[in-house]
Amino acid sequence: METGVISTDRKGNVLLMNTLAEKMTGWSSEEAAGNHRNSFSGQIDDPTRERENSVLKVLVTGERSEMKKPGILISKDGREIPIEDSAAAVKDVHGDTTGVVIVFRDCTENRGKTEKDRISQLP
Repeated sequence: METGVISTDRKGNVLLMNTLAEKMTGWSSEEAAGNHRNSFSGQIDDPTRERENSVLKVLVTGERSEMKKPGILISKDGREIPIEDSAAAVKDVHGDTTGVVIVFRDCTENRGKTEKDRISQLP
C-alpha cells in the first residue's frame, strides 16, 4: 500500500511532499511549499466532521500523533478521501523539534470492507 508523506518545518510550513501526497491532496510540492499544511489541505475527523490538526499537536507536545479512527482528507478539488494518518516530530541532536513528518494512506478499500462486514452482521 502506497503512503503519502509531507514534511514541515518547525512552524508547520510545508517543506516537501512525495508524489502520492501530491496526487491525493491535488497540490504540487511547489504550490504547497512554504504554506502552512492546513492552508492547502483539509483534514477532518470522521464522523464528527471536526477539523484535526495533528501537525500543531506534534509541534506543541513533541509527541507522535495518530488518528484514533480513519479521518477524511479534503483535496484541492473538494474530493473527500478516507485516510489513516500519523504525524511525528523531527528532532535535532539536542532533542528540539525542528519539524513534523505526516504519513497517510488512502483507506477507501478498507472502509468499504468494514461497511460490508457491518451490514452483513445486521439482523
